[in-house]
Amino acid sequence: MEDGFDTHELDEFSKSLLDLAEQKLPKESKKYLKKEANKLKTKMKKKAKEVGIPDKGNTNFYNKFKAGKVYNYQGEMSVRAFNSSPIAHLLENGHKQIGHKPDKKDTGKFVKGYAYTEKAYQDFKESYYSDTEDWIDKMLKEKGL
Repeated sequence: MEDGFDTHELDEFSKSLLDLAEQKLPKESKKYLKKEANKLKTKMKKKAKEVGIPDKGNTNFYNKFKAGKVYNYQGEMSVRAFNSSPIAHLLENGHKQIGHKPDKKDTGKFVKGYAYTEKAYQDFKESYYSDTEDWIDKMLKEKGL
């Protein structure tokens, strides 16, 4: 209950409309989800630059941001936005600092992660909700859900 209004029924109604759109208009739903994943991918790249991840080395970190294919996950349509760079998980979560070859000695230090994905997700969440509502309204008007 927020500001004296109970929005629980409206949330359920929006969910049922989204499920109906997935069943009756699967092509439009997939297209919409892919478009939103691309928006999240762009926000992730922008947030990585904002937090100060340098673009150096031969990993091409900034060229490896991708939006995946739409797939079914636990009965619902899903899509991922991710970075396929071999060091992306290290920059996101942090890692132990290890010395160079030949002995690769553990220095005992921990390099803190940037958490750019989580920060981008928090920025993206509100725009996703408003975009979804607009898309549902559009499908109601144009496609007659």
